[in-house]
Amino acid sequence: MATGEPFAVAGLYREWEEENGKKSFSFTQLTINADDNPFMKRFHRKGEEKHSLVIVPASDYDEWLGCKDPERARTYLQPYPAELMAGQSAPKVPIVKQSELF
Repeated sequence: MATGEPFAVAGLYREWEEENGKKSFSFTQLTINADDNPFMKRFHRKGEEKHSLVIVPASDYDEWLGCKDPERARTYLQPYPAELMAGQSAPKVPIVKQSELF
């Protein structure tokens, strides 16, 4: 965030019991198209679809976490304002193949 404050992203979480009685868990972070977001579109290769995590405003944390209405939840699938985000360039880390390590 441009303010330096922490932020939360929208996600889905599921817990279930396997046939052997053990519990399993899965989760995902929700993304939306960001082709038109002036900030997020810088983070993908030219010509590729741009994606952005769905950022949940701090004022909506409780509502998002307790939301049981799919239509209400869909209202959060909006681009976060580019002017409220910040980032900086980082050097590209070279990829090292496992065969090169040994």
